[in-house]
Amino acid sequence: MVEEMNTTPASAPHRSPTPELHAAYTTFEILVALVAVIGNAMVIFVFRRDRRLRRRTNYYIVSLAAADFLVGLLGIPFAILASVGLPRNLHACLFTVSLLVMLCTISIFCLVAVSVDRYWAILHPMCYSRNVRTRTAIGIISVCWVAGAVVGLLPLFGWHAVVDSAPGCYFVDVMDYNYLLFLYFATIVTPSVLLAAFYAHIYRVVVKQLSQVMTVEGGHGRIAGGGTMLRVLGAAQKREVKATQNLAVIVFFFILCWMPLYTINAVKAFMPELDIPNPLTYFCIIFSHLNSAINPLLYAYHLKDFRAALKGLICTMIGHGVPMPAAYRPPVPMSRPALERCNALRERPRMYTDSPVWLRQKEMENSLAEKNRAVTPSVPVVNDIEPFLKKANDSSSGCVTPDARLSETGPYVIENSPDNIPYKRVEDFIRRVRSASDEHS
Repeated sequence: MVEEMNTTPASAPHRSPTPELHAAYTTFEILVALVAVIGNAMVIFVFRRDRRLRRRTNYYIVSLAAADFLVGLLGIPFAILASVGLPRNLHACLFTVSLLVMLCTISIFCLVAVSVDRYWAILHPMCYSRNVRTRTAIGIISVCWVAGAVVGLLPLFGWHAVVDSAPGCYFVDVMDYNYLLFLYFATIVTPSVLLAAFYAHIYRVVVKQLSQVMTVEGGHGRIAGGGTMLRVLGAAQKREVKATQNLAVIVFFFILCWMPLYTINAVKAFMPELDIPNPLTYFCIIFSHLNSAINPLLYAYHLKDFRAALKGLICTMIGHGVPMPAAYRPPVPMSRPALERCNALRERPRMYTDSPVWLRQKEMENSLAEKNRAVTPSVPVVNDIEPFLKKANDSSSGCVTPDARLSETGPYVIENSPDNIPYKRVEDFIRRVRSASDEHS
């Protein structure tokens, strides 16, 4: 029974490519691998660093980025080895050729999951906000990875072609065409039909709801029991619709890249004797791998939050601009005077010299200074002269008392008369003492 399942019809013999074709194929694959590894590593890094990106929808994006990162890091090098028939060991060969199938299956499962997520968020927003949490998204992504790994590694578990004498580890020689046909319909055709149905229904519902919102806001009529709710949901759904449009572009680009290669494999399953030219096969392989390299550019172009985060990371790497905010890192302690100066500078409005605001402020300062000079009496200042208290004319005692500051004359008045110079008063005191001593003598 197993032998009947594993037997495959006689296929066309594998033709080795010319050295020029293989050199060109290897060069393009290496370039695609470098771009895929660098771009997807940046996407994963900014998601890990910036907490503002950790929304439910972005978890699916990072899952796709992780799969694309592994395609560039492991899948493409294994594909280059398989193009020359390496490795020779059967199980190692099956693992290398199944890895790309596994990563592709994980990606398509994650895309189906994010499409269902968008479908739920648009058509049932209240139920979605109540039931879907970040843990739910992480659990769905984990299921996608486990299911994709099981489906992709089925050849390693026994569903592969019977190879009596393996001349090399070539994909078309070791893979069972029944398995390739199963992959074509289970992971490409069926998900594509489901995704198209999801997004078509989302588009139809969104157009209907937006037309209702425009009718209510324009005052052309009323919708029984639904006008107020449509106004409330209009702004929230606008954001969800924009995210759905952006994800639809990513989904259909993925299908466009992988459909040609899987179609060739399905055709080979029905017509094994068909000889497909090596340049066409290599072009389809590179085109499928190119999806992993272009996905980060799609994220940066269509997703605003990822675009800002990636731009900040690139500016930081080349030495321009400010570094990205690290929300998870504790702030650097700052002394209180420095903090007060920073707050004062932050709250101070920015004004330019000779601007209208600056001129009005200067006029107000000048007018206020003139009023102060008019109200406050001028007090001449004489250097090296100690001021003395003016005797208050008290009708009762005729002497100077501290109560003089509360009299009608007001506070103590500062006088700078020459009679109040200290050494003059000392000389007068000595003169009076001498005269008094002369009289007693």
